[in-house]
Amino acid sequence: MEGELNRDMSTILLIEIDPFTRDKIRTALGDTDHRLIEAGDGEVGLTYFRSHNPDLVLTEVSLPGRGGLEVIAEILAARPQTKVFAFSLPSRNACVDLLDTAKRLGATRTFSKPIDAQELGEAIQDELRSDEPPTRHQ
Repeated sequence: MEGELNRDMSTILLIEIDPFTRDKIRTALGDTDHRLIEAGDGEVGLTYFRSHNPDLVLTEVSLPGRGGLEVIAEILAARPQTKVFAFSLPSRNACVDLLDTAKRLGATRTFSKPIDAQELGEAIQDELRSDEPPTRHQ
């Protein structure tokens, strides 16, 4: 039912190398009944995506190795209905805006670091309450 959290526990996959940011996201989730799975890089994140079938993926765009943009593209190619939040430090190069690229790839929402825990927590709750498919930014 729209407007209520699913009775079943939602699974959230967090792909982030920085322990401080992972801790901040745990804080944003607070005492909610979500199952949080954490990966420190894109390759492990994709493995966890395939094995845990998360309801929502939160990923850093600037990951070492298999980057966040590649991860977003692979996740949405495999399961287009997946809700994906992307985050990154603001770009120092105006020609390369990674969050705009993440939106074009299909990220549901984007956030600049440092992440506001309350804003992120509310966005997560809103997405997980919604029965609507994610809105893609083209």
